Amino acid sequence: MKGLFAVVVSLAVACTAVAQPVTPRGAIVAKTAAGKFEPLPEKPTLEAERLLILQPDASLTDAGGLVRLTSRADYLGLSPLPVLETAVVLHKADGVALGVTLDRGRVELQNSGATPAVVKLSFARQKWTITLAQASKVAVEVVGRWPAGTEFRPKPAAGYEPTMSAVLQLAGSSTVSTGATTFGLGAPPGPALVTWTSLEARDPVPTRLDKLPDWADPTHRYPEPFSGRIASMSAAVTKYRSLRNEQPEKATDAFLNSASSDERRIGLLAAGAEDDLLRLADGITEAKEAEVWDFGITVLRHWLGRGPGQEQKFHRFLLDERKYSPADAAKLFRLLNGFTPREQARPELYDVLIEYLRHDRAAFRNLAAWHLVRLAPDAPSIPFKTNGSKSDFEPVYTMWRAAVPAGTVPANP
Repeated sequence: MKGLFAVVVSLAVACTAVAQPVTPRGAIVAKTAAGKFEPLPEKPTLEAERLLILQPDASLTDAGGLVRLTSRADYLGLSPLPVLETAVVLHKADGVALGVTLDRGRVELQNSGATPAVVKLSFARQKWTITLAQASKVAVEVVGRWPAGTEFRPKPAAGYEPTMSAVLQLAGSSTVSTGATTFGLGAPPGPALVTWTSLEARDPVPTRLDKLPDWADPTHRYPEPFSGRIASMSAAVTKYRSLRNEQPEKATDAFLNSASSDERRIGLLAAGAEDDLLRLADGITEAKEAEVWDFGITVLRHWLGRGPGQEQKFHRFLLDERKYSPADAAKLFRLLNGFTPREQARPELYDVLIEYLRHDRAAFRNLAAWHLVRLAPDAPSIPFKTNGSKSDFEPVYTMWRAAVPAGTVPANP
């Protein structure tokens, strides 16, 4: 499987201030040399080569104040790609306004100066140079995902990596150099969109956008119920920042156990962003609402898709912490990665999924039901409890066996 992705490693280096935060304390969390994540202290300087996690709307500027980097993390799924937490690594400027690696998520880069500003942007083994005209800004998002049908490999060969995708959208004007080619971009309506994927060998070319997407348009106003959800999530993020500063060891647990679904989402995001697989797995297992459980699966798949080696870490977690057999662990990966169109056309897939509804492990039961709902859209509504016991799934099994008899496929899979 072809992929182009490099894991960003947090390094302990000599303190080199390369940027300054312009955001409330607690909105940016840094990875320490020991591998822990800690909120930045009061009035910090941001050092080079440290992995930083930025909450939604958290901002920083380069040392000269020319370029403002703002996290546009999407906690509510308002955009097509699952752009969850934003994680970046800053680098020494080296003759440009800002050098940054976008490890994952979405950032907005805005030129706040009176002259063009140059940003060296790295992602997924790509190194692009973006020259932003005065007052221009560009949004860049990076996300990884294992393709449907991917089999788990305990000892993967070279090239066994998730597919990485990047999207760049512009408001203003700029020049982008990928190293092999250079092209100009203009604000919508115009050549404002660039897409890239590790599956394609060719250089990207800009395409026309008639207007900015809703999430990138500061003038867009979402109707209800989205506007209410956005306000609720914003309040929950502010609450988490405060609690993370006051009680850093308790904040994630408090949110995972909250009565608020928005707060539980933030708890799941925090656990995944900070590589806390135990809290993430417990948060998914104990989710009482289908929406929260579903979001937890999105967080887990997002975590697995960060780059090579993530699957092996999770495999070890399943064996050591959850006492899975190697065979069951490999099967769980197949459920998480999903199925190809060819597999979806085979009756054997549905027979296996329906039998998984009787599996001893809740993860198999829930993922099987989750796939069946999506693969059989014309089947009668068959609800399932995400925290249901094995006996709770018996009627679910009976209904699915009646809806999709053995040896058949559902209509319009």
